[in-house]
Amino acid sequence: DTVELILLKNPDLEEMKLNLVNFLSKFSVDYKNIEHKNGYELSGGELRRFALSLSMACSQDLLILDEPTIGFGGKGKQQLRNICKEFKKEHALIVVTHDFRLIEDICDHLWVLDGGKIIFDGNFDELAHSFLQKDRVGLNIYEMFEKGILER
Repeated sequence: DTVELILLKNPDLEEMKLNLVNFLSKFSVDYKNIEHKNGYELSGGELRRFALSLSMACSQDLLILDEPTIGFGGKGKQQLRNICKEFKKEHALIVVTHDFRLIEDICDHLWVLDGGKIIFDGNFDELAHSFLQKDRVGLNIYEMFEKGILER
């Protein structure tokens, strides 16, 4: 019922529904099992997977995910990483996360923020190298920028 209400306003209802079913299956959720449930009848994990699947199914060009791995166990996180890798081949994807495994697996470019300031701008390998430097000199990344060890 929830799915039908959300999708009714979209002229590409059938295509969107097929995309939703496809994304749900990648999360190991059978659409037929949740098709007629209201949101409050879904488990927390089902609701999370449904919300992510619906967001991806409805996305035209850009999708922004905020801490998408929260609430997922190891299997769910791996599924999400795989889904995001495929998704970003045809869409722009911005991810806000503290999950370094997700960052390493799916991000081509990243920014590290501290107190609202960008303290790192680069790719994962450059970030990993920065952390190695930190271990050698005993500074965090922000201190490294402040002391001129790293450039902005």
